[in-house]
This record gives sequence, C-alpha cells and structure tokens, in this order.
Amino acid sequence: ASVVALTAFAPACGTPEDGDEAPEATGEDAYTTSGTCDGLPRLKSLQTPPGVCVGLVAQGFTFARGIAQLPSGDFVMAEMGGWAKDRGAVWILRRLPNGQFSKTRIAKLIDKPSGVAVGPDGLAYIGAPDGIFRFDPYEQNADPLPKTGAFRAQDYKQPKFQLVVKGLPGDGRHPLKKFAFDTKDPW
Repeated sequence: ASVVALTAFAPACGTPEDGDEAPEATGEDAYTTSGTCDGLPRLKSLQTPPGVCVGLVAQGFTFARGIAQLPSGDFVMAEMGGWAKDRGAVWILRRLPNGQFSKTRIAKLIDKPSGVAVGPDGLAYIGAPDGIFRFDPYEQNADPLPKTGAFRAQDYKQPKFQLVVKGLPGDGRHPLKKFAFDTKDPW
C-alpha cells in the first residue's frame, strides 16, 4: 500500500508574538507524534484509512484558518489571531530541501482573516469580516521575497493589499468568510 501524505497545520491558542516567527507549541498545544509521514512528524492519535497518514507541518499559530497552495508550491495561510480586532496575520509556508517547512509571517494586523484561495490570476485572496482582498506574496518591494530556499528576516516587506470585494456583513455571530472561484468561468 502506498502512503499518501497529508499535512496538518496545527492551531494553538494564545497571544500572537511580535516577531516574524511563530513560537513552537508546547504542553497542551503540542500534538503527539510518532514516526514520520512524508518526512514530517506523523500525528499519532489521528485515525486514517489504510495507506493515508497525516504529517505535522507547523504549529504554534493562534486560530489557523484557511490555507491554499500557490502556483510556486508554497502555501499561504490565514491566522485569525483570536476574536479581537486586527490580531490576524498571513503566513507563507515553504517546504525546504531537507523536507521540513519554514514559516514566515508576511502580513499582520489584519482583522480576522479566514478564507484563503488562489485566484485565476495566481494571486492570493484572503477573506476578512467585511471584505476580500488580494495580494501578490512575492511582490517586488525594497527586498523581493525569494522564490526558493529559506526566508531571511530582511527579505520580507509586507505586500500591498487590494480590496476586491467590500461591504460584506462583518458583524454578528459568523463574521468569517469562506469563498471559492468558479473554475468554469474564466475572467
């Protein structure tokens, strides 16, 4: 039986840090692992069908929500940061040659980012309570984000966001936004 590697992006509760790296979870926030799954720590307590395993890619986020794979192979992930306003962040997760993933925060101070999708234009789209914005995570800034290899702190400059859907109802008990693109209807 072949092993299909799935990945888990593990949320943790707590307060977002000011740095660009998420702290590793410990204690109650840590996941129990045993062995490996596609080179990643295998989640021990999760029951899966034969031939399927789940590997832990990253942990230490505060309310991790949507995730999508970019055309480059990197993942863009929304971290809600809690229920307080403007605590959220957007992260890039990149598989390194050693099989592990690097995680770099590329945006912060976002109000409850949740849904994530990659549009037909190849850009990342993030849903927030009152709208949807898009951005190019590799946008050329003073220091362009490298397309391969590990990130360095000096590589990152927050990308420019463009609001593409506004005026969504952002209050009430369900402020999070999830969305998808219709692949049959090109722009």
